[in-house]
Amino acid sequence: MRHDRDGLARTAQAHGTSSGGRTAKVLTHSKIPLQRLRQEHRVIAAVGDDLLRTLSEVTSGAVVARAAVEAIAAMYLVYYRHHIASEEKEVLPRAAKLLTADDWRTVAACAPGGRDPLFGNESEAGYRELRRHIALEARSV
Repeated sequence: MRHDRDGLARTAQAHGTSSGGRTAKVLTHSKIPLQRLRQEHRVIAAVGDDLLRTLSEVTSGAVVARAAVEAIAAMYLVYYRHHIASEEKEVLPRAAKLLTADDWRTVAACAPGGRDPLFGNESEAGYRELRRHIALEARSV
């Protein structure tokens, strides 16, 4: 999704230039190659864009096959969960050991904003309504 791409660009800049490149060092010496993480970010962004477009079509009243919505949502979730699990297992523990307080401030400054790309500032209410709608649809099938 859009915010992932923007955040990736800012984070990539921080990885290479901030704090003497310490954040790049965390990723470079990780068991997960930096190039793979970047590729995963690109795939997640592309699939996220497809998911967002599909959900937008559905919420606009377009007729979209349930299987198509399920497939794109599943693809996004599988990629995203795997990526997050890899970062939590490999990158974050290493970062906790190597990064200084200044490094963490730089990383925080590069993080994307908190606005949800689908529901904006009303993400809690939006996702609650989406869950309710999905549950109702599931019961009717």
